[in-house]
Amino acid sequence: MKRIIFSLIAAIVLTYFGWQLTDKGLSSPSDESLKKYEQLCKGSVKTTGFLDSTYTETTIKVIKGSSGTKMNKFTFTFMVDGQTQTGSYTTSGMPKNPTVDVWYDPTNPDSYLTNDPCKQYEYSKGKKHPGWYAFIGVPMLLVGAGSLYSMLKRGLKELMSGGKK
Repeated sequence: MKRIIFSLIAAIVLTYFGWQLTDKGLSSPSDESLKKYEQLCKGSVKTTGFLDSTYTETTIKVIKGSSGTKMNKFTFTFMVDGQTQTGSYTTSGMPKNPTVDVWYDPTNPDSYLTNDPCKQYEYSKGKKHPGWYAFIGVPMLLVGAGSLYSMLKRGLKELMSGGKK
């Protein structure tokens, strides 16, 4: 009985930490993104973007059969030195106002964010993890989940056979 409990705990620990490492390794922001956030934080100009009245609606379903999440993608325009620039803005709901805040690089208006770049930079710095975490996490996750599946399968088999081996 102790062996079964120890095996179960080990499988759960492997699964949990494998999942955590995999998630951190795969969801880490790229160096390019961090550089963009930092650059926009230091030298961006804030302006107002005006949303187009038409948008594209996409439903994202993680679980088959669920209603999913509706994502709306809008095109917006903003002015830089008398020139109209175009960008895109995605949100899960309908915006209350037909405008969005835009932070852009005055030397390169194609580089913009619709979130405060300083807040985005600070948030992303805290999420930076090495990519090799995923190379360790995936095998841990597979071994842990496989062990849990095997224990469940064996337990159900014994239960159905009335405990006879």
